[in-house]
Amino acid sequence: MGEQLTPLDLSALPLARNTHRAYAADWCSFETWCQQNGHTALPAEPRVVIAFAADAATRLKVSTIERRMAAIGWWHQSRGYESPTHRTVVRRALRTLRRQRGTPPSQKDPLLGQELMTLLGALPSTLMGRRDRALLLAGFLGGFRRSELVALNVEDLEFTDEGVVVRINRSKTDQDGRGRRLGLPAHADERLCPRRALQQWLSAAAISRGAIFRPIDRHGTVKTERLSGQGVGIVLKRYAVIAGLNPTRLGAHSLRSGLVTTAARAGKPERVIMAQTGHRSVGTLRRYIQEAVLFQENAAEGLLQPGAGGRVERHGTW
Repeated sequence: MGEQLTPLDLSALPLARNTHRAYAADWCSFETWCQQNGHTALPAEPRVVIAFAADAATRLKVSTIERRMAAIGWWHQSRGYESPTHRTVVRRALRTLRRQRGTPPSQKDPLLGQELMTLLGALPSTLMGRRDRALLLAGFLGGFRRSELVALNVEDLEFTDEGVVVRINRSKTDQDGRGRRLGLPAHADERLCPRRALQQWLSAAAISRGAIFRPIDRHGTVKTERLSGQGVGIVLKRYAVIAGLNPTRLGAHSLRSGLVTTAARAGKPERVIMAQTGHRSVGTLRRYIQEAVLFQENAAEGLLQPGAGGRVERHGTW
């Protein structure tokens, strides 16, 4: 049945940890399916990949199938084979599948700037409240992915008069670890200032090195391990309830998408937003921006007004 890859050797794949885990599971599903149906998994023929996708479409979402296609392609390339998912016949089949069964991905709403300020007003004056203020302000103003946010160390911060300089050592789009720097601007209002929030949290928690954001147990003890990416979403939802926002429509990604949406509505240039968020694809960024400005410069705005768009005669025809 071709080369056997169990147990999976993930060390050769320069992927983020969560992507490693997902791709491993997806590859196991494909390899098992091939074994059960008498096909070779590596290298796989395009017709086999198409058949696998068609079978999966009877029980899985299109987004899940697309991730499995990515895993199959990555696994082939990591082993020196041409990816069957890059073949035209496979791409055409997947486009057809998307048209037939595709549904828009379920996305969380962005947390807008005004909503963040409402949220911050619900924070208590406790150790946990200090942590969560620093977490929410940094997460929003930095436009961080949740994995980037929880990976931050004290050593990655530089406090200046203008704000906080943050170094991102590694991210989803920077697996080589080249890193980048961004700034979290200081704010005159202490409640909205990321510099003050981070300094107050680190001082109160007696954290001088290592992970910035950490769990706090019910006794008020700050743990040594990092807060999880899931923990960011839990924090956001907790205060959303208190602030009267719908927690089911918010998640950890709402901080990042909220920065993009709020910045776009404020007229910030795309290049400035991308410099903050680390987006490498203008197309990906513009999906956020298009949603953000649906009702700005809208072609339908003001048309149903007396005298708007009056009749124009053109040589006696309409």
